[in-house]
Amino acid sequence: MANISKQKREEFIAKIEALKQKEAIDDTDRLLLNDIINELNEKRYGLVWEQHSEAVDDMMVNNIPVFTEDKDKKIVSAPDLPYNFLLEGDNLHSLKLLEKTHKGKIDVIYIDPPYNTGNKDFIYEDRMVGKDDGYRHSKWLSFMNERLKIAKKLLSQQGVIFISIDDNEYGQLKILCDSIYNEENFVANIIWAKNSGNNNSVNVSIKTEYVLVYGNDKKHLGKSFFFQRKESFDDILALVKKCKDNGMTPEEAQAELRNYYLKNKNIPNGTKQYKYVDDEFRIFRISDLGNPSDTAYQKPEYTYDYINPLTGEKCEIPKRGWLYKKKDLDKKVAENIIYFKAKVPQLKRYLDSVEYENVSSLLINNDLGNRDLEGVINEKSSFSYPKPISLIKKCISCNSNKDITVLDFFAGSGTTGQAVMDLNMEDGGSRKFILCTNNENNICEDVTYQRLKTVITGIRKDGSKYSDGISANLKYYKTDFVSKISKDKDYYIEDKITQHIKEMIELENAVEIDNDKYVLLLTDEEVDAFEQDMKNKNLKKVYIDSTIMLSGKALSYLDDKKVEVIPIPDYYFHKDINAG
Repeated sequence: MANISKQKREEFIAKIEALKQKEAIDDTDRLLLNDIINELNEKRYGLVWEQHSEAVDDMMVNNIPVFTEDKDKKIVSAPDLPYNFLLEGDNLHSLKLLEKTHKGKIDVIYIDPPYNTGNKDFIYEDRMVGKDDGYRHSKWLSFMNERLKIAKKLLSQQGVIFISIDDNEYGQLKILCDSIYNEENFVANIIWAKNSGNNNSVNVSIKTEYVLVYGNDKKHLGKSFFFQRKESFDDILALVKKCKDNGMTPEEAQAELRNYYLKNKNIPNGTKQYKYVDDEFRIFRISDLGNPSDTAYQKPEYTYDYINPLTGEKCEIPKRGWLYKKKDLDKKVAENIIYFKAKVPQLKRYLDSVEYENVSSLLINNDLGNRDLEGVINEKSSFSYPKPISLIKKCISCNSNKDITVLDFFAGSGTTGQAVMDLNMEDGGSRKFILCTNNENNICEDVTYQRLKTVITGIRKDGSKYSDGISANLKYYKTDFVSKISKDKDYYIEDKITQHIKEMIELENAVEIDNDKYVLLLTDEEVDAFEQDMKNKNLKKVYIDSTIMLSGKALSYLDDKKVEVIPIPDYYFHKDINAG
């Protein structure tokens, strides 16, 4: 099949090459024509859109973003735990800084970006973008493209990104992500079936949204990823344990289990097959001991007689012979995994040996994010369609590692932060979160921060009790700027950036510089004071400017106490924010 586009492109390039040979064309024009050739050769397949710049991009031409802590909003409920972070400001500025502190360090990214529905729910260049904007798709793609490219750099080798989206931009987003993350790293399109539909739909009530999932490098996603505990697994085990503790027999426990299945229609049929309880109160299902081969019944090693140890009688031989040779079946019997109470012996398969199953691409979740949020803040929420906590917990739990860093750079109401803390409370994990959001209409201060504060302290803003609280620590940063340009001859950008180094170190290491366990040294004077007082500190790490030095005596003492001395990275000081 002929590639018509390729033929046309080659024809154009041939004409341009011929034009370059004319004497009237100078070197400047030849360079311009080379640029045209490069543009013609650039795109083979993918999205093509009108690219737009943003004011937040323009802001970084002459300014370097930095973080400044709002110390009044710091929350500490467990000093020995690592810190979580809420970053207020445009998420592009925050992402540029995270590229310095967390490049290759984020394990899970979950984002719920604006869906660009055309109902003026998407802001670009400080304006609401509606259906009447002929460039709304191009603006949305430009907006997402820049942020997703940085997100790719932040992901760890085993990192995964989850992106919630609906029909309005799903097609464009899928192709964009194929380009940025490579289509080989596409993991799944999870279809989220929810309980509420779009009542504004003219023809069909839309009751589904999507979660696009990509790995940074899918080949590194091993068996610890995208597995989940079987439905009602914990409840089933607890039921049988309760029967045992109450002195019931295994037969009585088995009857209780089957009655439980009858009453709970939502339990998957596959799980309901685990309806037997053995003498040790382990739950199991049975499966055929017959040989899958059509010719096994012709071989004596698969058609031998076997004595039922319960009755002393010969067992009925499966029609196609036994699954195992006699010596192997004897081993299975010794391991007590053969069920002899059936007409033909069966193989036991225990529930606790198949604790996990693959995550399904169809997620039925009827929880409402608004109810979650209103339960925390104790008032009617004006926030548009926050995602339910359970949905985000499902995404985060796809990584079975409980010590990971989770990023949400469209944090909105802070659901992701609460999901991380809830998971840690449930399974004893030590996950950390970083949330980025702007403060439009005071969202960050009045909604995101207040939600996180209530979850940690257990006390709502109005003083009412929400819960017993969750042990966690939080720091609140705001984006600020250091100018690259100044008429002051004594103006040094490095000095201005140094004033915000503390925030960068804290963010990168999830700690607080407290001048006891974690110490920051930026000047010779600070080094002298530190060396005089260091034996009175409970030191863990010392962060030091690479241009100053500790004495040999101090280094020997710190080494003996196994205290890390860490030079401040040079990349903190890059004037070009894209160089991080």
